[in-house]
Amino acid sequence: YTTVNSLTNVTMSGGVSAVSVNTNGTTMLNSSAKVTTVKSIGNVALTGGGAQAASVYTDGNVTMNNGSITSLLMAQGNLTEASNGSVANGQIGGTLTKPSWNNNIHVTVVNGLQVPITPLTATTIQSTVIDAWPLKSSANLAFDHDASNNITVTVSNMYGISDGTYYLA
Repeated sequence: YTTVNSLTNVTMSGGVSAVSVNTNGTTMLNSSAKVTTVKSIGNVALTGGGAQAASVYTDGNVTMNNGSITSLLMAQGNLTEASNGSVANGQIGGTLTKPSWNNNIHVTVVNGLQVPITPLTATTIQSTVIDAWPLKSSANLAFDHDASNNITVTVSNMYGISDGTYYLA
């Protein structure tokens, strides 16, 4: 995907990729999901091994289990890594929790860190209405209802079928 926008939560897994994910809820990347940029008002999770984001910006917490953030993490909350995940560079506003042997987490704790993320707002998408009924006389098959609500089909210019109106039973 190019851009995924959600007023609630986003979960991606199984090798799905996106350029950007923007959500007012939480973002979960599982097993080999890859995103270039995550912007989430809620928490972000990279779990299941192989989950990867280049950059993560969140007002919430980040939890990881063998996931990776390859460029930059900016998290207003805590960062928790359960195993051997990695963060190339970043800042967090809360606490860092990781196994003592994991030296792949490169973040700085900045007390009171604010990560400004503009909330998404609902948008009405205008759909195009196509009315083919004025072209009925040019159609080979035109389905309709009669006065008794029976389904009819008007046939025109079909090989082997005489032109006319037929009832479907």
